[in-house]
Amino acid sequence: LKANLDVVHLEGDTDYRWKGLKTHGVFHLIEGDGKKAEAALAEEFAALAYGRDPAPLTLEVQGRQIAVPRAVGAVAWFDFDALCARPLAAADYLALADRFDIILISRIPVMGPEMRNEARRFVTLIDVLYEKNVKIVCSAAAPPDRLYAAGDGARAFRRTASRLAEMQGEAYLR
Repeated sequence: LKANLDVVHLEGDTDYRWKGLKTHGVFHLIEGDGKKAEAALAEEFAALAYGRDPAPLTLEVQGRQIAVPRAVGAVAWFDFDALCARPLAAADYLALADRFDIILISRIPVMGPEMRNEARRFVTLIDVLYEKNVKIVCSAAAPPDRLYAAGDGARAFRRTASRLAEMQGEAYLR
């Protein structure tokens, strides 16, 4: 290739892929009926889609089907329940992290002791996305440190809250 083509290195100070995330924010608190937070996610999704229409798709992981409700290129949008109220595991989240650069998660609830399974899955999801440097944009009923304050594993959830806070920072987004 080098013998027949010119190699051109494109480098610049601005990474336009993440510029919108830095500008609009990645963690939207759900207030009232949640319409404002959902509208913020919809606006962010549209900007990341660059005018392309989203479509559902299905990923196969170890013989299981994972439905992706809305996807455009390397961007996907899920509701919290689709990711954490179903029996998904780390392998499923790894497949999503390998396929998508940005994942939107809407309607993350405040979880109590009765939602320990959902909280555990959420911890696994965030761990995988963090390790794979997948960017997230989400709407939640509370700030990260109040999403799972009591129940089995609530102490361990503090690390997840810390990761969620870090994932909002410019260094992570870069």
